[in-house]
Amino acid sequence: MVSSSPLSNNTPPGNLEQPILRAPPIQSRRAHADGSPKNVSNVSATTLGSIELHEIEVLPILDAPSSQGAYPNKVKPWTPILLLRVSLYGFAAIYVVFITALALLQAFDRKNGGLVTTSQNLHYLWTYGPTFVLTLVAAVWDQVEYRTKQTLPWAKLHQGKSPASETLLIDYISQAQTVTLWKSLKARHFPVVLATIGGLLLKLLIVVSTGLFSLQQGFEVHQASLLAADKFDPSAWNRTSDDPVPAMFAYAVNGLNMSYPPGTTDHYAIPTLRLADSVIGSADRNITTTTKAFLGDLDCERGNLSFFYLPRNLSIHTLGPDIIVQSPSCQVDRTFWPDDNFSVTGGGGENFFFGTNTLVNCSNSSSELDRARMVVAVGSIKLHYGTSKLPLSANNVTVYVCKVHNYFRDANVIIDTAGSVLHMNTSVPSNSSGVYTVPVSSREMAQYFQSSIHVAFTQTKGVWLPMKDVLTDIIRPPSLDNLEDGNVTIGGEQYKVRFGSLFQLYTDVYKPESTDKILDPVSLLPNLRGLYSLVTAQIAKENLMIPTTASSSGTIRTVQQRLRVRGLPLYWMFAILSILFAISVCLDAIVSRGAVSRDPGSIGGLSTILARSRALENILSYKGFASISSLRRSLLGRSCQSTMDPAKVPHRFEINLAASEPAAAAISPQPLWEEDRVEWWHPMSLSPGFKTTVIAFLGTLVLALEVLYQKSAKSNGLAYVDDKSDLRYSWLYLPGATMLTTSILTGMVDSTSKIFLPYHKLRQGPATSRACLYTNENSQMAISSLFNSVSHRHWSIFATTLATIFAFPLTIVSSGLYSTKVVATTKDAIFSVDSTINFATESIPFLTVQKRLDTASLVVAMILERNLSSPLWTYGEFAFPEMSFKTLDGSNNASEITSPLANSSVVVSTPAWNSSLDCEFIPEAKRHITVSNSSTPGSEIDVYVQLTESAECNSSNENLLITNGDDGNVISRDYHGSSGFKYTSPACPYLVFALGELAFSNTSNVGLSVIACRADMTQTQVNATMELPSLRILAVSPGAQQPISLSQPQTGTIAFDTSINVPAFANTGPLLSLVYASTTDAFFSAIFAQNPNLTLSDLTGAANTPRFAAALNKIWKTVYPQLANNVVRTARSSPNATTPTPETLTGILIQHNRSRLLQSAISTRILEGLLSLIALCIAVSFWSMRVREVLPKNPCSIAAAASLVAGSDMLKRIPRGAEWCDDKQLRENGVLEGVLLSMGWWDDARQRGRRRFGVGIGKAEWAR
Repeated sequence: MVSSSPLSNNTPPGNLEQPILRAPPIQSRRAHADGSPKNVSNVSATTLGSIELHEIEVLPILDAPSSQGAYPNKVKPWTPILLLRVSLYGFAAIYVVFITALALLQAFDRKNGGLVTTSQNLHYLWTYGPTFVLTLVAAVWDQVEYRTKQTLPWAKLHQGKSPASETLLIDYISQAQTVTLWKSLKARHFPVVLATIGGLLLKLLIVVSTGLFSLQQGFEVHQASLLAADKFDPSAWNRTSDDPVPAMFAYAVNGLNMSYPPGTTDHYAIPTLRLADSVIGSADRNITTTTKAFLGDLDCERGNLSFFYLPRNLSIHTLGPDIIVQSPSCQVDRTFWPDDNFSVTGGGGENFFFGTNTLVNCSNSSSELDRARMVVAVGSIKLHYGTSKLPLSANNVTVYVCKVHNYFRDANVIIDTAGSVLHMNTSVPSNSSGVYTVPVSSREMAQYFQSSIHVAFTQTKGVWLPMKDVLTDIIRPPSLDNLEDGNVTIGGEQYKVRFGSLFQLYTDVYKPESTDKILDPVSLLPNLRGLYSLVTAQIAKENLMIPTTASSSGTIRTVQQRLRVRGLPLYWMFAILSILFAISVCLDAIVSRGAVSRDPGSIGGLSTILARSRALENILSYKGFASISSLRRSLLGRSCQSTMDPAKVPHRFEINLAASEPAAAAISPQPLWEEDRVEWWHPMSLSPGFKTTVIAFLGTLVLALEVLYQKSAKSNGLAYVDDKSDLRYSWLYLPGATMLTTSILTGMVDSTSKIFLPYHKLRQGPATSRACLYTNENSQMAISSLFNSVSHRHWSIFATTLATIFAFPLTIVSSGLYSTKVVATTKDAIFSVDSTINFATESIPFLTVQKRLDTASLVVAMILERNLSSPLWTYGEFAFPEMSFKTLDGSNNASEITSPLANSSVVVSTPAWNSSLDCEFIPEAKRHITVSNSSTPGSEIDVYVQLTESAECNSSNENLLITNGDDGNVISRDYHGSSGFKYTSPACPYLVFALGELAFSNTSNVGLSVIACRADMTQTQVNATMELPSLRILAVSPGAQQPISLSQPQTGTIAFDTSINVPAFANTGPLLSLVYASTTDAFFSAIFAQNPNLTLSDLTGAANTPRFAAALNKIWKTVYPQLANNVVRTARSSPNATTPTPETLTGILIQHNRSRLLQSAISTRILEGLLSLIALCIAVSFWSMRVREVLPKNPCSIAAAASLVAGSDMLKRIPRGAEWCDDKQLRENGVLEGVLLSMGWWDDARQRGRRRFGVGIGKAEWAR
């Protein structure tokens, strides 16, 4: 016999139960000696009461003792794997990794303006990813939390004596987290407090993580190779003549609203750069590079101006006074008046309002390089007419004496892909490194500045804005429309305006409102400096640069959708992760380990411990049906603790119960079998009402998701939102919080169902120990529990576990449910038409026509040769009416209408005017050309072309005047109507072009090709897209209406009168790269300049008429809108309009700075599917598990669970030492194998009429 075996029967004295019956030998239950298996009959429920059990020796479950009686291997107390130090430190390490990853993401985001370039349709990657990882961590932490709650009462028992009613009845497992947190704080059970807070924080972290990333417009930066078209080279400076082009550029940009030439700004000139890879360039990209920039500047100080007069003969009517200039650093000797002379026309004298500038030398400076100064003066002067002299007096004079600076700077430049400068930073260090002197003297650059303005004004004088269009206080006689006359009132006196070319340009560029603004030193000085920088930048671009193909490097910043890290969620995650790290470390320090011999979570596990704890079993016997309060009364006044000695043989672990008060032993609770009332435990989470509510809630969510999605799909979003306001967190976090709530509700049903599972199986009828005793699904991960439920046919648990698995991705998927997208929003806009194109305008004086033609010529030359943009109200081949906002969505609020609207444009349906040439080749049979005065090459040549036309044309003579001819190629065009060409019908030719060679030695051999073209003018309704707030036209698309053909204007109308050249490139020669310059006019020069590879042979001859016409049309379509814009633009109310223009035009304001909240179709469908499956699983659990009359109380405390097995004959079959074995070892050693168990009512064989409710061997009765 093995009395010392750990399986021996050591029944304590006073044990009320029958002696422990020994189980059959383990070896005999496994196999015979010969190895053949031996059948162990599964005793049926009807025969369990009469089974014959053999009291024979069995092998110990633990290691057998040696011959000296000592065990070679010692057992160890049980500690859950997830509560081991390595596990908790593993969580701490994970949190540190997360914090580090977030810090790195933040740093990378700040450095690169975003994490990566992506698109909105890939937002699932950055929304699902973080949430998925954190959900996995939270799922594992749930087990940490469960094990902490499970082991806490055992830790209290292990620590020493404590009141049994407070220790054995602790239940944190079945409580909600908030309730658990409150109760554990009150009880000072800090391990549970930390574990619960960790679980709650992880749930909060999951929700917060859904808003961690956002898609925003930003810049993607990468390296790029650049090519420079030119570079600075001082050797290029060769000022042999006065060049008006720089000043013309300054006027075109500021006076005519044209763009800056590539490589220039209002202050700087830089090399013209472009991308080496043209494929990369696009409108949403800009380039940043470091290059050398030229800057011209003035260093000015206030000065004084003294006037002197010279005696004059009375017959002389012009006066050139002398002046003396003084300033703090410069003394200028007496010198002549620098600019236009004043004219004295009669007695009494004259008053003049003047503005002038000159270059002088400081007489008090010894340095030649430091002597030059630019003097700028503006004010009024009076000339008193006398008999012998003209006295002078001056007042209201503002004088600046300026030192000229010109230098290169290293600059950080941002340009667009067209080469236009967007931004420039030329910050110079305090040590002036990065600044280089220009090898051109200050005087020479200043002289170029003055001469360019003067020559430009002289050559294009009619182009510049008249003073009356700038200064509101100019008084001009209505009969005069030139720049020479005009009066201004100062101090009640009339003054004639006499502005030099500098101040003419000054008024055009800065447009001061009145003469007071010009005299104001505060505004005058910065504007003068700006004007000097503006013009000298163009001078440097024209005269200090040479062509090159040099390459350089730069960075491209592309406007992209960039994935950004949101600040607030990031900081919340930093804080939460830091707290979780501290929780993991602190929990490791205070959690109890090794407080129990094995996992006590299952019925079988707890039974192995209770089988050794006889005193506790005796107290709890016949308490299976007792309520928790009854158990508390039974344990009142008793203390308990666990006794563990794994080193001593036999290994011992038990719960000792003792009376803590003298009267405790006498306490005899009322026998339960004498109670008449029966109550059953019905947890809320398993009630039909709760499940029905959850199913209804899930259905409501599915319905709401579908309704919202349909609205989003139909309306291109749910609503307009501000994705930068705090309101954005509502759609970021509300879906996640809702789905987290769904997961919690699902988890409640699943957790309580798993608590019920073993008792449900026992209550339904006899079941094997494998099916019910060793089941604790709450301690398993969901996947493991799912497989267990299938193998044991626990279909209710299969359904609820499947529901939790479906609930697992809810928060993940909900993170991608809503997103914002910048969409175009529209408002109705009404425009007032301020001016229109009117070909039927009454005759305008010749000077006005000529000035407008000169302006058109300058604009055309800038567009064709210098690639400047079209002025306002022209675009491509179209001219448009001038418009202004009138109302916006019915609002007349001026600030709303005129304020800049970022990322906005407006599309307006408007009439537009364009023209094309319909040309035909004139064969020799229909033309006759004669040449006179051809005997002297170089003299004026008259070429007469006589066309044979239809009878509608009264005259068919067209005069082509060719000047400066030679024996080479000759190109010319006619001045239509100038030779008396008459037309009375649209059928007559309108323009005649002659092109070809003219042999002066043989006038009979005239090799000219002649084509006649009719300018077909149309008014077309188009949709013009304009940027705001400038209203510059960006694009034109055809409208719904058909174009209206305009009839040819009649002779004498302003449209194309005999006084108008076609086109008028007057005085713009320096702007054009003239081809055949000695023999061609500007029109054909422009054709060849636009087509460098084109030759005469490509255009002449009947076969080349289409090519000739196409070349003409290309230039004509550029010329025409500028002619129309400048020559025939009139107020809308002008009479006799060619076609009427409406008073107002309708448009649509399109704003791209508003966001719509979109609901994802993919996330919606996934969520709808998951929620529907969860509802189905919960519905299945209705009928697959009966919860009525199963448990009389919550079995999650030690005492409650133990009361259901105390007094059972099952405990007598558990051998000593089994409390140290896990479930697998118990099954392998056959403990309680081969028996059927059930839970219900049992008769006591020793006391008739006494009944016990609980677990036992055999089939229990259902009812009491």
